[in-house]
Amino acid sequence: LFARHLDDTTAYATVTARSARLAHDRHDYAQAITQGIAAANLMHGIAGHDTLTVVEALSYVSSAQLALGDYAQARATTQRCRDALLALDNPYATATAIGLAHLDYLAGDATALDRLRRAVADFDAAFRARSGQPPPTAMSGRFDLADDLIASGATASLPLARELSASLDLASYQRDTGERDWPARFAALRGRLALLDGDKARARALLEPAVAAMLAANSPRPQIERAQRALAAARAAR
Repeated sequence: LFARHLDDTTAYATVTARSARLAHDRHDYAQAITQGIAAANLMHGIAGHDTLTVVEALSYVSSAQLALGDYAQARATTQRCRDALLALDNPYATATAIGLAHLDYLAGDATALDRLRRAVADFDAAFRARSGQPPPTAMSGRFDLADDLIASGATASLPLARELSASLDLASYQRDTGERDWPARFAALRGRLALLDGDKARARALLEPAVAAMLAANSPRPQIERAQRALAAARAAR
């Protein structure tokens, strides 16, 4: 497309958005951000407003910004996606409430945890009402909610965290995403839960290889840091 001087077209914007996804999935977050923003800017310029292609491109940007720990930028990008989806009357606008609440909790807003819990339930219920089935993207929301509930350390949150953890389907992550570190992320989540349950030996057995694998894969920084803190606590408790 570039060689044919078609780098100002919808096709070029779409291909650039796909390239941003590939960069995101191999955890090249800087390239995902650069290409995602380029795709979004081009498509917005062509259409005159934020289209679904813009939202797609920016979804990888916000995920990459979160992975780098830049919560303020990730929130601003996610809010733009939400505004665009609302303007397009797209049902996936409800999913962005999950992302915003998760980002707010990561940024230190403890009150966002209840909002995240409600957003996950609302998103799931809305799609079940339409199709009778939970939406595929609800899995990501359940993972984020379990992740944050475990991070809270609150005893009252443990039953729901256990329920969510048990409901997660690793096979669907491996089928539906290009990221290859999900086995380590799942193991880390369950290792952190084992630590809260008082099973320090199981926590170490899960967390030690998981942390090593996540570091090697350049996994999202918040999950690495949470796993590292849990592993340090499990080791100190010997």
